[in-house]
Amino acid sequence: MQGYPDGRPAVDYTVNAEVGIPQITGSEEGAAPVNHVLPAWDLVTGMSVATAVLAGVYQRSRTGAGVYSEIALSDVALAGVANLGWLSEADERGHERPRHGNHVYGSFGVDFACSDGNRVMVVALTPAQWNALVSVTGTGDVFAALEPALDADLTSETERYRLRETIAAVLRPWFAARDSATVESELNRARVLWGRYQGMTHVVAEHRAGGHPLLADLALPGGATGITARSPIRWDADHGDAGAAPELGRETDEVLADVLGLDERTIGGLHDRGVVG
Repeated sequence: MQGYPDGRPAVDYTVNAEVGIPQITGSEEGAAPVNHVLPAWDLVTGMSVATAVLAGVYQRSRTGAGVYSEIALSDVALAGVANLGWLSEADERGHERPRHGNHVYGSFGVDFACSDGNRVMVVALTPAQWNALVSVTGTGDVFAALEPALDADLTSETERYRLRETIAAVLRPWFAARDSATVESELNRARVLWGRYQGMTHVVAEHRAGGHPLLADLALPGGATGITARSPIRWDADHGDAGAAPELGRETDEVLADVLGLDERTIGGLHDRGVVG
């Protein structure tokens, strides 16, 4: 695994800057690039490495031949934006995608404030999701009147994107008149596509209350405890165990003995000379 294919170093923040993501992230008024805090390319590269290893093992099981595999973080990022169609879009238009803050590009989706100050993200990608949102907010008559006035068909995703600010202005009072608990109840009942904004401390509190079976408290070397995750892949409805925290050098003697075939005296000598710890 490399930063660049030629071996130069790279990290998620540097390659993300080079493929253009910070130029289309942030508010409409912003001029400076806005870094995305999620190290997406690190995560995708890790999954790609696992896929490459599994593919290599599978090839060896079928042919008996191994394979030398290489993957660069920068190539993963470049492939990602290309496969999303973003490079083709920029090539066709000749300019960067505009920044829209929290608006979903190409469809309707934006955040709304509830009466208690909490915020929710609401998205309507499909006609069914749009109809659910209009129905629960009781804004059907308003949008029915707006469509001929604005020469628009709001069942079209493209039109909902074009009129996103107008739609948000119509919907905003409904959210502002209700606290977040009421909003949650009503949106869920109507099967609206939405999510709440909450801090990581809230997620921790939910975990402490048993709300996330995926998460587990794990003892760390030195006696501290950290929150980790079991595998998100469920086998027969089971996440499996969380495993043990890695500790540098824990398997050193085992590897030296079982893999390299060194005896106890030789291994002891390596420890005495500080070659291994």
